[in-house]
Amino acid sequence: MHSDLKYLIYRGIAAVLQLIPESAAIFVASLVSHIVMKWNAGYRFYYEEAVRRMLGDGLSEREIRSWSARVSGAYARYWVDGIRLNRMNGYDIDSRMMVDSGMDHLVGAYKRGNGVILALAHMGSWEWGGAWLFRQDMPLAAVAEVLDPPKLFEWFSSSREAMGITVIPLDKGAAGKLSSNLHSGGLVGLICDRDVTGQGVGVDLFGDKALLPPGPALLSLRTGASVLPAVVYQGHDGMHIATISAPVEYAPTGNLRKDVAAYTQEIICKLESLIRRAPDQWYIFSPNWVSQKDIS
Repeated sequence: MHSDLKYLIYRGIAAVLQLIPESAAIFVASLVSHIVMKWNAGYRFYYEEAVRRMLGDGLSEREIRSWSARVSGAYARYWVDGIRLNRMNGYDIDSRMMVDSGMDHLVGAYKRGNGVILALAHMGSWEWGGAWLFRQDMPLAAVAEVLDPPKLFEWFSSSREAMGITVIPLDKGAAGKLSSNLHSGGLVGLICDRDVTGQGVGVDLFGDKALLPPGPALLSLRTGASVLPAVVYQGHDGMHIATISAPVEYAPTGNLRKDVAAYTQEIICKLESLIRRAPDQWYIFSPNWVSQKDIS
């Protein structure tokens, strides 16, 4: 697809979803998402493989297809939430966001001034949490994969900036910017359940080997920042419900390579328990385990 056409299509879809009532936007997005899930065998296959790993091999085909239908609806709402969020006022953001547990962990770590890393997953609506944190005087910086064409990425970034989320492009300068932010006592959100750089470390994810990003562990070891696994789940009636785990405890051994791998495993173990709470909100539509990549 021509880059300008791709940009115009995304902008056009966003404009429509922002202008029509929210219920209509969710209906339209859900319809498109269900069609894509039905006809794109790859998306469906990789998500259903993830469900089997999460919930066990005893699931019936009917149960698995039910999870697929539910995740397509959740993914549609994720896109609607993200597109419409920068048009929301402060009252809407505050009234539709709650933290069911762990806010004390985040506030305590933030006040220590050593920097905080929120270890996130591709699930729920994390941007809503970022917009809400900005209103709590805890602005979030997040890394984002650079999109093509560049003006699409610029539009995406400006939309997130309007929510109070600082976007750091995933390029060679990202590590330095993240370290600087953490050294100044800042708050960083890193999605760490899928490796997009090819530099992942081997960990166990739901009983099978996966290569996942070492960033949270490496940055924590280098800066002293706390790592808190967290998820912002989609709730009923447009609500968003955050759960924040206690800081992951890890005692470095002095061997950086081994420490990064072991620390990453500890982070992922905590994140697994959060993902299991809402399997229908984990957006895994591509190969995520080593065994899948061998056959893909």
